[in-house]
Amino acid sequence: MSSAAAIPPAEQKRISTRLREMLKRQIEVTFHTDARHLAGLQIHLGSTVIDSTVRGRLQAMQSLLTKE
Repeated sequence: MSSAAAIPPAEQKRISTRLREMLKRQIEVTFHTDARHLAGLQIHLGSTVIDSTVRGRLQAMQSLLTKE
């Protein structure tokens, strides 16, 4: 999981717990920072990427606007 800024330990624990509950299995969550995201989170689950970053949303918007 990566975010634009460091996530406080209590919030990391809450996110990890919620992901385990949603996936119904034990997972190891690793947190990284990436200032290019601007804001939001990007979660990698194997080959699946959940992108709620500002950067990702802007790229999706650009793709829609330039689609022919």
